[in-house]
Amino acid sequence: RFLWIGYAFQTVAMGAQSAMMPYAVTYQIQASSGVLAQLFLAGAIVQVAAMPLWVKFADRWGATRAAIAAAAAYALATLGYVWCGPGDVALATAVAALAGLGQAGCYVLPFALMPSVVAARDQKEAEANLGLLTAVWVSGEKLGLALGGAAAGVLLGLAGYVSGGQAQPASALASIPLLFATGPALMLACSAPLLLKLDRLRRRQGQPL
Repeated sequence: RFLWIGYAFQTVAMGAQSAMMPYAVTYQIQASSGVLAQLFLAGAIVQVAAMPLWVKFADRWGATRAAIAAAAAYALATLGYVWCGPGDVALATAVAALAGLGQAGCYVLPFALMPSVVAARDQKEAEANLGLLTAVWVSGEKLGLALGGAAAGVLLGLAGYVSGGQAQPASALASIPLLFATGPALMLACSAPLLLKLDRLRRRQGQPL
C-alpha cells in the first residue's frame, strides 16, 4: 500500500507537468512549439542516461532510499520552472534536463521495489496474488497519469483560462507556473513519507530494501 500510493503521487505529478508543459511554453516562457519539443527531448535524454546511475545508487544505498532521493531531486528541479520567464529558453531547458535526472529514478525504482516487496511476503501468498498486484500496480500508474492531467486542466479552467484564446486573464497566467512547477513538486513531496514508512517497516521486519 505504501509503495503503491507513493508511486501514485509521483505519477500524478508527472501527468500534471506533462499536461501543463505546452501552456507553460506558450504563456510563461512565451516561446514557439519547437521549444516544447526541445524541453521534452532534454528531459528524455537525461532520463535514459541516468537510469543506470539510479540502479547503482539503489544497489549501494537501498532502493527505497534511492526512490526517496529521486523524488526529492525531481521535486527540487521542477521548482526551477517557477523562475522561467519570457524568453528563458536556456534556463527552461536546463531545468528540464535536471528534472529528467530525478524523473529517471521515479520511473525505475518503484518498479524495482515492487517485486522485492511482493517477494518479502509469504511465498505462497505472493505467488497467488502476484498477477492481481501487478494489475493493480499498472492500473494505479495509468490512473495517476490521467488524474494529474485532468486535475491540471480543471484547475486551469477554474483559474479562468480561455480555451483557444490568445489573450488570457491574469488569474490564468498566474496559475500556470503553480500548476506546472509547484503542484507537481508538492505531489512528489507527498510520496516521500510513504516511502519512508515503507523503509522503516521493512527494516523492522529485518528485510531492508
